[in-house]
Amino acid sequence: MTRALIATRLPGIPYFMTRFGEAIRERREWVGFDTATACAQASERLEMGDPRSYKAFSQSSLSRWELDKTGSAIESAHGKSLRTLAFLLKWTSAEFEAHVGVPIGRVPQLDGAPRAARVDTDLLLVDGVHINVYGAGTGPAWGDTDILDTLYIPGLKANHDYIGLKATGDSMSPYLTHGDVAIIHRDEGTVQPGDYCAVWLSDDGCVVKRLVQELDDGTLLLESLNPSNGEPRYFQAPPGSRVLGKVIHRLLNG
Repeated sequence: MTRALIATRLPGIPYFMTRFGEAIRERREWVGFDTATACAQASERLEMGDPRSYKAFSQSSLSRWELDKTGSAIESAHGKSLRTLAFLLKWTSAEFEAHVGVPIGRVPQLDGAPRAARVDTDLLLVDGVHINVYGAGTGPAWGDTDILDTLYIPGLKANHDYIGLKATGDSMSPYLTHGDVAIIHRDEGTVQPGDYCAVWLSDDGCVVKRLVQELDDGTLLLESLNPSNGEPRYFQAPPGSRVLGKVIHRLLNG
């Protein structure tokens, strides 16, 4: 059954009016997978890192889905593979259905991950690391006295820099709710448009937002996770703001 698609055009913000396979192809290219092969290889790495949560798909399968003009090929695909694809495309299950037109069921890593969910496979190693947890939201930049907790996170490479940010209030809902902890890989070079990331707002402390793009003048265009909280859905960060790193994992409260 064909579903209606309503989109609002905002300056500088990509939007998708296509459906089925064409929507998948456009989104794949937008998040940075130049070829179907690159995306399929990423799915293989995910399955190798956590076969219980992910199922790889082949380049030929992805190409077949992208050529699908009716939704039949996508609907007949393995649900777990489609949820893996949605994760790679940074779509929740609701976003996948809204853009593609095919329901895929819950995407645990984006719709509400369990505490034991694994992180990006390019950061995995046998060992783990201890990370400091700070408060997210309004307030000054953190220092040693701002540490709320220290957590041991298994499976992270010890030669990377990580921090945890603990959400307070509902400004980051539904991605993060009060008490949830976002694990941040502190390397701003890894953050791409569409990623959830930690951003230092020069007038508002450290927050988690979705990066839409960095404008030509260096200004950050961000997407609010909870526009109902009183702020616009899309906004420009104030001068002096900067990206601190990418959210690679969430520890959900409870």
